Amino acid sequence: MVTTFVLLRRLLLVAWLGSHPEADAVASVAAYATASCDLADDYLSGSRSLTR
Repeated sequence: MVTTFVLLRRLLLVAWLGSHPEADAVASVAAYATASCDLADDYLSGSRSLTR
């Protein structure tokens, strides 16, 4: 269940960064968004746990 909230937090931050392009919450928005999408794919397919 914690993994669900970790992923939710990452996706919410990606959405927020999309509406606040001047923000510096992460070093690279594109890299953070790509990593978040990869984690979401893995999570939904059940192939990897987010907690490692």
